[in-house]
Amino acid sequence: QQWKNLEFFLAERDPEGVNGLRRYVDEFSRVYTVGAVSDPREIVLKIFGLLDLKSLINAGRACKLFQSVSADPMLYASVNFKCLFYCVSNGTLRWLMNRCPHLQRLDMTWCGNYGKLSPAVFREFIETCGRNLTHVRLANCHVATAEVLKAISTVCTKLVELNMSNCHLLSSRDFSSLKALNSLKYLNVHRTNVGQTELCDILRANPG
Repeated sequence: QQWKNLEFFLAERDPEGVNGLRRYVDEFSRVYTVGAVSDPREIVLKIFGLLDLKSLINAGRACKLFQSVSADPMLYASVNFKCLFYCVSNGTLRWLMNRCPHLQRLDMTWCGNYGKLSPAVFREFIETCGRNLTHVRLANCHVATAEVLKAISTVCTKLVELNMSNCHLLSSRDFSSLKALNSLKYLNVHRTNVGQTELCDILRANPG
């Protein structure tokens, strides 16, 4: 019955998500028979791990079990806001702070263009949740300020990928803090104001 509740809920609010849900439920139904599941939470967690962020949030509203499982920190190891950039706000990141102790990948592409998100709150989010980050994408992100870059350089010591393409509001000097990183393997600064001196400093600090 819980699967039916979730399917109906997503069908009303997220038609694309419900198609994926049907596939995952059918797959698990072949493995688990009715009455043979000792921990339904484990199955829900596996299914929720295959949903995108929007579908996951919507699914969490279907019933108490789904609400509880949808708050599991392991589901937020990778957070992609690219397709939801228009609705990301200070409240969004504050809501996520308690859910992201294991955050490894963060995509903030296009976020911050509508004044709903402040650099201060984004910096706080990085300082709170960024210690395990390995991949960060800030392409055309309007809250990628000098202070945010300093926070990334200080907190995200495991970072291997950083995309800052089209962050044209930053000055060349703002990029200097990135030389504190030493594990970068991919850096995208296309259409930014980074200078040769700052770029060489970053490359020397990240020979890999």
